[in-house]
Amino acid sequence: MLLAYESPFVVWLAHIPMVILTKGEHIQMVSGKCVDRDMMGIFRESVGDGITVARAEKWRKTRRLMNPAFSANMLRQYAVVFSQQARMLAKKLAEQADTGRQFDLWPYMANANVDIITENITGCKLHTQDVSENEFSQALIKTLKLESLRLVLPWLLSPTLFYLYRLFTGNEDVFRKLRKLPRQVRSDGGGCGGGAAESNTLLDILLEARETNAQLDEKQIHDEMLNVIVTGSESTAVTGSFVLLLLAMHPDIQEKVHQEVTAVFATDTDEYEHRDSSMASVEKLGQLKLVDQCVKETLRIFTLFPLTIRKTSDEIRLDDELVIPANCQVAMALHGVHLDPLLYPNPTVWNPRNFETEAVERRPKYSYLAFGSGPRSCIGTKYAILSLKAQIARVVLDYRLETSVRYTDLRPVMDAIVRNKFGYPVRLRSRRKSLNER
Repeated sequence: MLLAYESPFVVWLAHIPMVILTKGEHIQMVSGKCVDRDMMGIFRESVGDGITVARAEKWRKTRRLMNPAFSANMLRQYAVVFSQQARMLAKKLAEQADTGRQFDLWPYMANANVDIITENITGCKLHTQDVSENEFSQALIKTLKLESLRLVLPWLLSPTLFYLYRLFTGNEDVFRKLRKLPRQVRSDGGGCGGGAAESNTLLDILLEARETNAQLDEKQIHDEMLNVIVTGSESTAVTGSFVLLLLAMHPDIQEKVHQEVTAVFATDTDEYEHRDSSMASVEKLGQLKLVDQCVKETLRIFTLFPLTIRKTSDEIRLDDELVIPANCQVAMALHGVHLDPLLYPNPTVWNPRNFETEAVERRPKYSYLAFGSGPRSCIGTKYAILSLKAQIARVVLDYRLETSVRYTDLRPVMDAIVRNKFGYPVRLRSRRKSLNER
């Protein structure tokens, strides 16, 4: 609906005017100057006042503090966990292989990504993939749906009315369940033994900074951990599920991906351990060009956060006639850029070739915004891409994916994140002769 209007235009949320931008050049001008996420305050009760929702000044300090956790050296450390947990994901999927049954990928991807992010940022292994139901993932989905209602039902912006709504819908304890996980991974014997105790993790960085930063108290550390776990697990789980389902719909592209993965991770022996060692290499994962294109094309069409809301601190002039006043809410419609036919021919068609080098070089800089834009773009972009590559490569290496779902059957819906309304149903056929070889 938003794409039917010319950028910029204004909509009203109750008494709050909001400027909507759908053009890349407008988004470029605003995102470079605006870093305050004032309206994201509605999420602070549930996910805490961490880096993804913090106001501008607090965000600047936190970003500087957390940047080392996503350095090139840290990515090499994380890649080992990507490989190990991707292998566990493939082993768990074996229970569905060669049965002829169609099943939903979501719970497998959700559990795997909770394990990946918690082990990498805390050094603790939760073994979430070993349980049939994940309380955290279930609470997270409910939380995102509840919070998104506040954007379309403005009376729920009142904390009192929102609490009463949760109470009468049986969701009064959902935030408590969500906020329990960071405490669990930090507690002695809290189910996370066996982690990388000698690794330098994000948690280590925050605890060390607390010694010299009086403002970084226990609550703030908890909020930062929760923010990263929420965004780092949910976004990659949804994206990975979408990519694998789309590969099942496009067997020709899937086979090319399998050929690429096989070629990149070829070894002198077919033993699984040797492939694990190779898959733990950032350099090797970087060679998966087609997988990278599949991920980016998926995020172009199914942009997880299609609206990014900022608040202007000063007046911003878009051109000689258009001016956005100070203290104004601005929503940058990223999917408006991603579905622009002038940038992407047949924009609603899934085509990984849109991200071949030549195609990318022909487009302007702000034509792809899946990880945000400007100074406040996602701190974990490279982390997320590498994690997704490791998971997709392992699954496609071991299984041939099939589905009865057609591309036109997909129904993307949005709570706080875009997901498919009917899940991610696939069938698996083993590419290896014996499941025992895993």
